Amino acid sequence: MSEALGKKMTGAGKMLSAGLTAPLTAAGTAAVASWKEVDAGLDTIVKKTGATGEAFDDMRQILKNITGDIPTDFETAGAAIGEVNTRFGSTGEELERRASQFIKFAKLNDTDVSNSIDTVQKALSAFGLGAEDAEGLLDTLNATGQATGASVDTLANGLIQNGTAFQELGLNIEQATVLMGQMEMSGANSETVMNGLRKALKNAAEDGVPLNEALSDLQDTILNGKDGVDGLTAAYDLFGKSGDQIYGAIQNGTLSFEDLASAATDTSGSVSDAFEGTISPIEEFQTTINDLKSLGAEIVESAGPMLVDMLDSVSKGVESVSEAWNG
Repeated sequence: MSEALGKKMTGAGKMLSAGLTAPLTAAGTAAVASWKEVDAGLDTIVKKTGATGEAFDDMRQILKNITGDIPTDFETAGAAIGEVNTRFGSTGEELERRASQFIKFAKLNDTDVSNSIDTVQKALSAFGLGAEDAEGLLDTLNATGQATGASVDTLANGLIQNGTAFQELGLNIEQATVLMGQMEMSGANSETVMNGLRKALKNAAEDGVPLNEALSDLQDTILNGKDGVDGLTAAYDLFGKSGDQIYGAIQNGTLSFEDLASAATDTSGSVSDAFEGTISPIEEFQTTINDLKSLGAEIVESAGPMLVDMLDSVSKGVESVSEAWNG
């Protein structure tokens, strides 16, 4: 073999190795990495639900749908699917829609999606509500948090702790959320205010006056009384030791008892609208990447062992040819 031919064969061997082996190995590695990400999401679903067979196949498709529509990772999506199915008993389209909403809510408010599902379900239970009310409460929590600066976790936990008291006051869960937000924004201790509201409820009942009317009269006295002492005295009379906090919050306008029944405005769409407004082009592209990862995972699952053997055979074959040419 001439020296010139030997050099050409050596070069060809290197080109073949770089042009065929490296790309195939890279593609295989990427597919396996994608499979691991998708599998982590599926494992999370199984751990949370114990789903098998057709139920698992349905959730697998929901995982693919959600990650192809929302810029999130597979493990977060898997956690949302598993928790919503377990906590609310949701399946099918309802499960996909509800899990998607919780993912958006958690991302908007920087909360853990599993914790959000847990607290919202408990808040709903405190008011005797169920799964069908979950998305409405998410919108109300999100809108109230935006309007008052209150943490959605604080609001949800307040609903859990004071659900019975709020209902005794005649407030539904939306009205109670707004009032919780007002209390947080006012700087008044919510536990103290709630104790005061319970006392106010008792006092109003003893006087034969509806609580809403008593609260409205108090607010009018505080804002329009002849002097500050009248309002403060009235606040102490109705709320006891927490009267000073109520008085201050009403005076500065951060707490209002006027027409609590209409305090909760229509917040439907709050989560979805806010989420869409925060998505960047790069985040939008993540859904395309997620689709490709799902495809890569499917390739590995359907042809995993064969793919590995094929890559190994190609690699060894190219190495043999290269060694022969180099020799």
